[in-house]
Amino acid sequence: MITSKVKGRNFSLVNAYFLYWCAAAAFMPYMSVYYESRGLAGKQIGLLISIPYMVTAASSFLFGYLSDLIKKPSVILRFCALGFIAALVILSRANTFWMTALGCLTYAISAAPMNPILDKITLALLSDKSQYGRVRIGGSVGWGLGVLTVSYLLSDWNFAAMFFVSQSLLLLFFFNSFLIPRETGVLSHSEIKLNYMWAFLKRKGTIILLLANVVWSLAESSITGYLFLHIKMLGGSSLMMGLSMAIAILSEMIGFLLVEKALKHLKLSTIIIFAFTLQFLRLCSLSVIKDPIVLVPLQFFGGASFALIWSASVAYIDRHADQEMQTTGQALKSGVMSIGSSLSVLLGGYVYELYGSTILFSGVAAVIFTALLLGIWLTRRNLLLGDH
Repeated sequence: MITSKVKGRNFSLVNAYFLYWCAAAAFMPYMSVYYESRGLAGKQIGLLISIPYMVTAASSFLFGYLSDLIKKPSVILRFCALGFIAALVILSRANTFWMTALGCLTYAISAAPMNPILDKITLALLSDKSQYGRVRIGGSVGWGLGVLTVSYLLSDWNFAAMFFVSQSLLLLFFFNSFLIPRETGVLSHSEIKLNYMWAFLKRKGTIILLLANVVWSLAESSITGYLFLHIKMLGGSSLMMGLSMAIAILSEMIGFLLVEKALKHLKLSTIIIFAFTLQFLRLCSLSVIKDPIVLVPLQFFGGASFALIWSASVAYIDRHADQEMQTTGQALKSGVMSIGSSLSVLLGGYVYELYGSTILFSGVAAVIFTALLLGIWLTRRNLLLGDH
C-alpha cells in the first residue's frame, strides 16, 4: 500500500501524475496538426517535434542530478511547471518558425525533469515498490481525459482551447506541488558522487536496458508524432484521434494495474520482451489497415507496451542505482529515450514528406521486429538484463 503520509496528503503524488500528464495530453498529440495548420512543411514539423527529444537528454540528467544534490525535488517541480506554462504561452503566440522553435526549446527544458523526479519521490514513499503502478496510473487517467477533452474542443480546430486547458492544468500542478512532503526527496545526507552513476553504467544489464529504451522510443515517437496526421490522411476526425489515444490509455491503465504481479513473478527482461511484442503489433496495424474505424481500436496495444517497459525500467534503476543517485538514474532513462526519439522524429519528417506515414510505420516495424528477435535470443541465454 501507499504510505500513510501519501494518504494524509490527499494523494498529492497521484494528483501530480494526473495533472502533469493531463496537461501534456492536452497539447502534445495535436502539435503536428497545429504546426501543419500554421503552414509549416513536413521537414519543419519533423525538426520542431525533434527539439524536445534532443534537449530532454541533457535537461533531464542535469535537473535530476540537481535534485539529488540539493534534495528539494518539489522546488524543482514548481520551477519546471512555471517554465512549462511560459513555453505554452510562447507556442500559442508564435507567428514564425524560429519563435515556435524557441517555445519548443523552453518546453523541453522545463518538462524533461518532471516525471523522473516524480518517479523517484514515489519510489521513496512506497513500502512495496512493486505497487508503483498504483500511483503512476494517475498519469494514465490524466492522459486519457486530457486527450478526450481536447479532441472534443478541437472539433472546429480551435487551438486556443488546447493551450488554455494545458496551462490551467499546469497551474494546478504548481499548487499541488506544495502538498508533496518535503522529506520525500531526502534519503540521507551522504555525499553525492558521480562515480556512483559510473558504477551503475558499467553494469552489462544497464547498457542493454538503455539501448532497449532507445529502440523502443524510436517506435513510440514515430507513432505519437505522426499518428494523428495518419488518421487525418485516412479520413478520420479529431474525435477519432482522441478515441485512438483513449483506447491506448485504457490499455496503459490495465498495464500499470497488472505490472505489480508481473514485477513479482516475471524477469524484467521478459516484461520488456512483451512490451516490444505489443509495440510491433501496433505498428503492423498502422502499416496495413486503411480504415480508421478499424485502426482506432487496435491502438489498445500501445498503452500496455508503454506501461510494461516503463515500469520494468523504473524497477531496474531502483534496484541497481545507488540510493543517492535515484533521480539521476531515472532521468538518465528518460534522457536516452529522448535520444532515440529525436532521431526517429527528425528522420521521420523526411520520410513522411517523401513517402507518407504508411511507409514510415512499416520501416519502424521492421526495426522493432529485429530488436525483438535479438531480445528473445539474449533472454533465452539470460544475457538481456542479467536478472534471474
